[in-house]
Amino acid sequence: MSVRFTKGAVLALVAGGMVSALPAQVVRGWDGKAPRMLVLTLRSAERNLGTQAAEQIRDRLSSTFSPTTLYQVPKNEINEVLKASGYQQDEPLSQNDARELGRQLRAEQYVAGTVKKEGESFVVEAVMHLVRDPSLAQPLQPASANRMGDAARAVALEVQAARKQLEFEQKCVNAAREKNWGQAKQFARDGIAAFERATIARTCLLNVLVEEKASEGDQLALAEEILKIDPRARRALAIAGDIYRKQGKTDDMIRAYTGLIAADPTNSRLVEDVTKAIAGAGNPRVALPIIRKAVDDNPGDPALLRTRWLVELAAREYKAGIATGEEMVALDTAMADTSYFIRQSAAYSTDSQPAKGAELLARGVQKFPDNAALQVVYGQSLRTAGQTQQALESIKKAIAMDPQVERGYASLAQLYMDSKQPDSAYMALVQADKGTDSTFVGPLALAFGNVRQKEATDTASFRSALTFLNMADVNAASPDNKLQAQFLIGATSLRFGQNLLQAATQGKDCSLLKQSRDLIAEAQINIPKGARFAPQQAGQLVQAAGQLSTFAEQQAKALKCGS
Repeated sequence: MSVRFTKGAVLALVAGGMVSALPAQVVRGWDGKAPRMLVLTLRSAERNLGTQAAEQIRDRLSSTFSPTTLYQVPKNEINEVLKASGYQQDEPLSQNDARELGRQLRAEQYVAGTVKKEGESFVVEAVMHLVRDPSLAQPLQPASANRMGDAARAVALEVQAARKQLEFEQKCVNAAREKNWGQAKQFARDGIAAFERATIARTCLLNVLVEEKASEGDQLALAEEILKIDPRARRALAIAGDIYRKQGKTDDMIRAYTGLIAADPTNSRLVEDVTKAIAGAGNPRVALPIIRKAVDDNPGDPALLRTRWLVELAAREYKAGIATGEEMVALDTAMADTSYFIRQSAAYSTDSQPAKGAELLARGVQKFPDNAALQVVYGQSLRTAGQTQQALESIKKAIAMDPQVERGYASLAQLYMDSKQPDSAYMALVQADKGTDSTFVGPLALAFGNVRQKEATDTASFRSALTFLNMADVNAASPDNKLQAQFLIGATSLRFGQNLLQAATQGKDCSLLKQSRDLIAEAQINIPKGARFAPQQAGQLVQAAGQLSTFAEQQAKALKCGS
């Protein structure tokens, strides 16, 4: 039996196996007490530039801080763990992996970021993170210089200044644990005074305001203050987004929530929830420039690409979404999960490329042959392509896998109607009413009943139409649907009764006459009930029903049929 681990999981396992060895190591220059800092490979479009920049920053930090004040974990120690975990030593890490590496190497902070060449200058944009929670991050002022060493020196000086807030932030956290809100707020303010652009100390202050239930105005003001310094600050984005939502500021809410998922794209639950909120908002396109910039700033990040893909689809930017989806799975084949096949195929179909959508779904069911939901969507695409029999086989297969699969029996009912098998369609709706598809029963029964009543010419087809329409009445999805069902029950009963009345008169058949009179009476009850659906037609039909009722009574007397 084989076990498959993600890289992050491997790193954690390696960490678990190696931590116990650290105390026995003799680490030159480290006294065993000083806080430890990691400098990670920076992201860069240029090969090896990120590794070179990290080494230069590490050297400058070692020159700026004595090992007894802040110890810089050396490159070979970092690479030893990365190699054991299966990572490329020049590969930038995700936040989760950086945290695991930091824990393994007993670091308290780490520095990550990007480096690029602009003309003759090296431009470094670095961020200092706390290992205990990488979302607690301090952006450093961008450094630009013609020599990498000079840019690295500027980063080191920024780290030196930014760390002045940390002792006060820790005191703020400790006081907050004791629910000493006043003292916690003072420590946070001391941290801000020590470093004017402090985001980590401000985040502690924001958490205190939330815990002591300060006014939304005070919370939002501080959140916005943090976001001016760090537009990717997760805690500030989450709080600001929630407050904007409560205040009905939709565009601001979308900007905050999109920034949140751009900052944490590997949090799949967060991405799904926020994407749904964006899709339901009035102007989801507000989200697009934020997530696209995040992707541009982090090239080659499949989690961010997936987030952009979801946002583009939510914003109905289908062509862009299709292209992003294709790029995403080319970069990381694991991203081609069942959700990908379902969403991407829907995008193809909406973009007038149903054949490509069906082709993609066919690949999906080959990859995930036991996934009932995917089989249902595949069956629906086959129906759209006019392949009714193949669609029926796919839907039946899905139901066999999972009788409660969403849209299983609903799709089966539709396919039976397409195949001119109304009795089977009705039985499928009966099954749908017992499970997860119960919400589809009313609308489908109404649609089927409407089709059948238009086609009705004989007793069997009229009875079939009324069976569906009565089901629609009982399972109406809305008041308007109920009115329509009642009106159609009345109108269909009247036509059916009129046909039987004509047959009874010609054949002098009292049995048919009784059925006719019952149907006309049913029409006289239901047409007024549903009159608001079609007021003008309802009036005409009520009048016609009265005339037919009178005629039926006359015929009953003439044929001596009794009551």
